[in-house]
Amino acid sequence: MERPWFPFYTRDWRSDLALRSVPPAARGLWIDLMSLMHEGDPYGHLATQGKPIPNETAAPLLGYPLPIYTELLTTLETAGVCSRTATGLLYS
Repeated sequence: MERPWFPFYTRDWRSDLALRSVPPAARGLWIDLMSLMHEGDPYGHLATQGKPIPNETAAPLLGYPLPIYTELLTTLETAGVCSRTATGLLYS
């Protein structure tokens, strides 16, 4: 199923306290991740055919060196910006 766009509510983006608590670089990663998860399977998850996309794949796919990607992702998770399923799958 092709999904050429997703709804993006700028007021929600600007008013989310967890998101506002992280540095701009982490917010940049989050919008990149949301874009990738928009194409995920299942929808909204960092996965392909139900299998997680590992950090070693996601980082270069989004244009981040692995250490920076890992650091920023940890920042997002610590702040409560992103969520994980019971099996550890990242989702939006």
